[in-house]
This record gives sequence, C-alpha cells and structure tokens, in this order.
Amino acid sequence: MEQYSSQDGRFFPDFCQNRMVISAMVIAQLLAMVMILAPLNDDRRWEHLGMTTLFVQWTALVSVGFLCRLRPFLKDKPLQQAVLMTYGGLLFISLILLELAFQVIHALMLYPKAIDHLDFLSRNLLISIIVMALSLRYFYLQKQGRDLARAESLARLSALQARIQPHFLFNSLNTIASLTQLDAAKAEQAVEDLAALLRQVLEKGDHPIPLDKELALIRGYINIESLRLGERLKVEWENQPRPAHLLIPPLLFQPLVENAIRHGIEPQTEGGTIRIGVTSGGGMLILTVSNPLPKEQCDESAPRGSHIALDNIRQRLHAQFGDQAGLSIDRKECCYTARLHLPLNTLSEERAA
Repeated sequence: MEQYSSQDGRFFPDFCQNRMVISAMVIAQLLAMVMILAPLNDDRRWEHLGMTTLFVQWTALVSVGFLCRLRPFLKDKPLQQAVLMTYGGLLFISLILLELAFQVIHALMLYPKAIDHLDFLSRNLLISIIVMALSLRYFYLQKQGRDLARAESLARLSALQARIQPHFLFNSLNTIASLTQLDAAKAEQAVEDLAALLRQVLEKGDHPIPLDKELALIRGYINIESLRLGERLKVEWENQPRPAHLLIPPLLFQPLVENAIRHGIEPQTEGGTIRIGVTSGGGMLILTVSNPLPKEQCDESAPRGSHIALDNIRQRLHAQFGDQAGLSIDRKECCYTARLHLPLNTLSEERAA
C-alpha cells in the first residue's frame, strides 16, 4: 500500500502548534456564522449564534487535541488507513459532542419547540462530515505546499553545498602543503578544520545541527583563512548567554561569515576586523556578522553583488520558519552588517525531536 510518510511522516500539519489551533478556531467561527446567517426567517439568529459558537469552538478544540495526540501514531501507517483513522475519529468526536449538546438543549429547554433527536443528530452530523472533509483537504494541501517549499529549500542547500569555492579549496590545500614543512601542528589542525567543513558540505539533507557545531565550523573556516590572510584578518566574537542545545539549519550562518571575509577583508590590502555576535532576546536568537567595506564600496550608490547567497538564506528561512525568521542587512558608511533572526521556540532539541 502507498506510504505517505515523508520527512516528518505525517500527511497533515502539526496541530500541536499554536497557529494550527488558531486556524481551526477561525474556521469553526466562520462555520458558526454561516450556520446562523443561512436561514432566512430566524428571528433569534443572534441568540442562537452564542450557542452555535460554543458548540463549534468546543468541537474544534477537542478535534485539534485529538489530531495532536494522534499524529505520532500515524507515522508508519498507509495513507488510506491514516485517513480513515483521522476522519473516523473526528466524526466520532462530533457525534459525542452533538449528543451532549442535544441533552443540554433538551434539559435546559433552550428552544421553544421540541427538537427531534434523530433529525438533530443527522443534520448536524452531515454538516460535520462535509466541513471536516473540506478542512482536512485544506490542511492537506497546506501541508503539501510547505513540503514543496521544504523540497525547494533542500535543493537550494544542495546548490549551496555544491558551490564551495574552488579557489578556497585550492588555496587551503596549498597552504596546508606549505605548512607541512614549517609547522606540522598547524598543518594538522588545518586538515582537520577543512575535513570538518567538507564533511558538512557533503552531508545530505537539511537536518538541523547544534548551533555549537555550526560555530565550530565557522571557527575552523576562519582558522583556514587566517593561515592565508595572516594579520589582515582579525575576528572579534560576542557570545552572550543563550539557551543550551539549540538546533539550526546547516550552513545557515557560515555563508555570512564567508561573505564577510571574501567581500570585506580579502579586497583590502590592510585587511580589517569582522565581528561575529551570538545573542538572544525577545524570544529570538540573533546571529550577527559585521565587516568593513572597501572604500570604493562605502558609497550607498556603489554597485553591489548578486546577493545569491543572501537570497538563498532568505528562502531557506522562509521554508523552515515561515514569517517567524528573517535576514536583515544594515549598510552604514563603510560597515556592512547581516543579522539572522531565528525564533527560539522552534530551535530547541526537544522541539526538533
């Protein structure tokens, strides 16, 4: 049978997320409004709106809780079986809540006319069948859209991994070759740094890695470039206290440091200092790279590069975090600063698991 499991193994979004709960409640409220406005001769429609809203919102919340708990059990189930389990469970919840609502209405005599039990259940259950089918279809298509965006992000990562600069590799190998006779310890460390960087570049997939590992790769990259640029390359680190065990997409921060060295330090005979900051605040992890610009690029009207790496990072951020994350660029006088803003609530190791 067809298996639907992809990267996360589910065919609908994660209803444990706050935004999915809000989406379900909005859909439920819209349904309540349609149910009240549809009848042409209902003089008590606004009185009924409160009761209808109460019912549909409770149904939405209980259904979202059910989908949140059910999701891990669907990981390896065939698509048809997963759909039947999901849809059947939601209809069962609707039936139970409809029966409860009928008993409350009957006990409190909220309607002046007697309501036929079977008619009440059948009409409202039919509405639930149609609405839930449409809602699941909507959430399924929404999930497919995000999976497509993730696939595009993975393709961009593959392109990023494939674009390691040949001159960087050749320069690194030449530097290592010259160091083998002069300083064997530095040559050995350079080989280890280069191997770690290449290992990550050749790694398949876009699985998050520890932030500390990304920072270690950056230090290794800087060490290699320092062997070539010498005193021209200076680095200042600003590491403020932050939550432990954070995971970020691979090769997200390193390209910014690479750009800072390549476009900010390398063109200048006197070199310069790049500043790397890792801070947190306001629920965000902020990764900053700042570098000086050559004098001919200090003017705002000076021609700029193609920004392929920056566009790549922005699209990967959007695919991974939506509107919660971003990349901002600040260019003032002869200083160029790039800042990554990542939501801390999506970076924890427990959340990724």
